[in-house]
Amino acid sequence: MSGSAPDVSPSSFEESGPPALSFDNMPATAGQAAALRHALADWLVTTPFDEVQRYDIVLAVYEAMANAVEHAYAHTHISGTLSLRAAYSDAQRLLQIAVSDHGRWREPTVNALRGNGIPLMTSLSDDSSIGHTDAGTTVLMQWGVDS
Repeated sequence: MSGSAPDVSPSSFEESGPPALSFDNMPATAGQAAALRHALADWLVTTPFDEVQRYDIVLAVYEAMANAVEHAYAHTHISGTLSLRAAYSDAQRLLQIAVSDHGRWREPTVNALRGNGIPLMTSLSDDSSIGHTDAGTTVLMQWGVDS
């Protein structure tokens, strides 16, 4: 779940599903992550996922955004940004969501009370990957309708 940042282009799905959801370079704050969580939940209603699946998707994506807010810019004095992109393909019956930041990757530390975010994202999605470079980190998650 590490390596170079994945090439994410959900716009390729737009021809066969609802318009893609895209928020680029938003402030990496808890308040902004909450607002993006609500926007994602509203957008997911346009997809064929049921209520339980939508809840799981929102939870996994919110965890990725919370990680960007809490960890990506922890060692800087600048305000960081995060991006959220989501696209659903009717033809492929596949949802792809990417959360990106421009901060610095930090290896997870061992802490009995913390450190469950990546396992949570992995367990709630059908497929997930984390790519990181000097330019930032991208979490890519996918869900199939029939999964």
